[in-house]
Amino acid sequence: MGAWGEPVNTELAQVVEAAYSAFKADKPHDLGVCHRCCMEKWIEDDFLNYAPRELPLNYIKDWYFGAVAGGDGIVVHKEIAQYVIPKVLELLAKGKEPASVGDEVVLQRLDAGNKDRWSDSQNAVLQSYKTAYLNSLRDKDVGSMIDDVLCTFANAGFEASEMTTELMKWSDVELVSKLWLDWISWGKPNIWRTAFWDENTSNAKHVTQWYHSPELQQKAERVTLAENVTPEEKTKAQAVLWLI
Repeated sequence: MGAWGEPVNTELAQVVEAAYSAFKADKPHDLGVCHRCCMEKWIEDDFLNYAPRELPLNYIKDWYFGAVAGGDGIVVHKEIAQYVIPKVLELLAKGKEPASVGDEVVLQRLDAGNKDRWSDSQNAVLQSYKTAYLNSLRDKDVGSMIDDVLCTFANAGFEASEMTTELMKWSDVELVSKLWLDWISWGKPNIWRTAFWDENTSNAKHVTQWYHSPELQQKAERVTLAENVTPEEKTKAQAVLWLI
């Protein structure tokens, strides 16, 4: 993902602001990661001196480098998750990379999609953020591949079926053009799949099925037959249809 500098649209920026309000929290008792192990000592000591909004990107990256302490080794405790989640959402919205290993694990560590973890108002913000982030991908020249984003949210506990339903609300040309950008524009036509999927999960299986679904095929077919689209858009739709 590139460094956009600002959220890619007003909708996403507004949801980020709502997150800072909904997730306002006291400082946690610890950082939820291994102590005096993976993080830089000076960052570990200084981390909680910053309000969530002011946390530097390199601090967040270093925190993600730290191994999760306790529990299942994947999800941090709620106190630190609530403290950092607004900043993480902001960074993702700005095209920054909170974790060097990849965005697909960022929200998973926070258990962002676990509705039992959050209040109704917090869940509402997270759902709005998911939808706004997906919609931001309509800007075909920026942002992650659709599969990367679906995986990022699915790994965190959001339902893939709800996300593909949102994507199917895009116009035929919008969705087909984005899939062409993801699958074909880079020179090796292929349905892109990030390596971060656990292919045994229901979310991963759903996304695979969606890529080959009659409904998606019909969207591409409609573009190839439409009279109000450009020849270039028809060519792209034909290429996407061949992969479906």
